[in-house]
Amino acid sequence: MLRYIKINLVLMRNSFIRDSQMPGYVISSFLWRILDITISLIFFGVIFANIQNLAGWNYWQVIFLYAFARIIIVAHNAWTKRGIQSMATDLIRRGEFDFYLAKPVDPMIMVSIKSPRIYNFITLIFLIPLAIYAAIKSGVPIGLDNVIWFFILAGFGFILYYFLMILCVIPAFWFIRLWTIAEIMDKLNTFMRYPAGIFSEGIKIAILVIFPIVTVSYFPAQILFYPPQPEYIVFMIFITLLFGAVVRYLWSLGQRTYSSASS
Repeated sequence: MLRYIKINLVLMRNSFIRDSQMPGYVISSFLWRILDITISLIFFGVIFANIQNLAGWNYWQVIFLYAFARIIIVAHNAWTKRGIQSMATDLIRRGEFDFYLAKPVDPMIMVSIKSPRIYNFITLIFLIPLAIYAAIKSGVPIGLDNVIWFFILAGFGFILYYFLMILCVIPAFWFIRLWTIAEIMDKLNTFMRYPAGIFSEGIKIAILVIFPIVTVSYFPAQILFYPPQPEYIVFMIFITLLFGAVVRYLWSLGQRTYSSASS
């Protein structure tokens, strides 16, 4: 573990130095993310101008859910997204994955953290206060047990989101020209900002169990505003461990079938 922390710190420092040389990229990227947040808030304002609640969630609860989902997405975009996407766009296709197989570290983790964008973390400066403010304004009594279980399930949600990102690019081991699979998560992220109750039963099964993208954000937010339910806690832990095991198995299977550039 200490080895990975040291490697990550070096990569973060290199990312800071590299991106500091491109102020135009940093500024434009930052402004785009702020614009995205602003447009989303306007969008929810328009929705709640015509309704009282969304699947039983009031305006500020939905804003919290949106902000929390965005925190997870932004953190992964800044830390692991570019590395994971490179599996689908470059590493397998060009045989550059050989470099990571030769290192005395886990290839999946090393690929994931290889290209951080540290300046993207700046967006969290706006999202975290927004989430806190929305939770306070929601008018829902939030107890200490709610807060504790929220952070526990938020940790599992963060890990589960990582596994889902990996799962999306694993097919590149067998189908090396599926470049667009790297963008699947960007499309599915939209589901994370809404309460699960607004979807039909079939869609809920798909996004809560089969590919649990909504589980990532909805269950932690649900347990913050409502009494902790053991079945939610058990399910969140179980689904995270299950997808972790599935991802590790499929990655190992793909790694064994990978044809290196030297073969």
